[in-house]
Amino acid sequence: GKKLCKECDGTGLFLLGIALGFHAPIDVIQLILQTDPEQILQEDSYGANPLHMACLNGASIETVKLLIKSHGKKLMINAFDNDNRTPLHQCVECICLNEIDYLEGCQVIHALLAAEGGTDMLHHQDAHGDTPLGIVQASLTHNGSMNVESSHLKHLYSNLLKYSVEIYKSKKKILEAAGYCQKRHSAGRTVSAPILINRKDISSSYTISTGSLSTEPSNEQREVG
Repeated sequence: GKKLCKECDGTGLFLLGIALGFHAPIDVIQLILQTDPEQILQEDSYGANPLHMACLNGASIETVKLLIKSHGKKLMINAFDNDNRTPLHQCVECICLNEIDYLEGCQVIHALLAAEGGTDMLHHQDAHGDTPLGIVQASLTHNGSMNVESSHLKHLYSNLLKYSVEIYKSKKKILEAAGYCQKRHSAGRTVSAPILINRKDISSSYTISTGSLSTEPSNEQREVG
């Protein structure tokens, strides 16, 4: 049981990572976690944790939710692989490569962004300077080599862009409410007078509901013919 779970392959993958890579049923994932709970935080030789692996391999929304419920915060906040990628980067690329059903991929994105700390991933740049939104934009530009419908990519880009703006506005509102106000300098200049606050408090305060984000392209975004 547990001894077998402790074994890993040549790339540092433990049993949980291997199971996720082969789309194991959710009851198998649950059994592994019950047998060896520590595997939820194990990284492979490329710095990828189980949530990275799940999103990279197009795991089901049920599996992703299970991982988030088990240890979501530690799997997402400051959890970057060796390419400085977050699970959201992996999920978006998986959608762009048509390696997961589009609607289920959108549900995974919503689950990631709705979890605590999830919104931080949207603006994070990987080792190549790409954000998740940038990956979709690049896929739209080179869609000739992709197998995914352009209407889906446009819909995904539109949703992520809308969400990005929501997060920016929410951060700004929180900073202003926390005391980042404008103060007139004695010499007549207007300067910013920030009140010191905990950045962690800001991060945990702008988890926005994803209920407003659709998972279906609008009529205008659907391809005709």
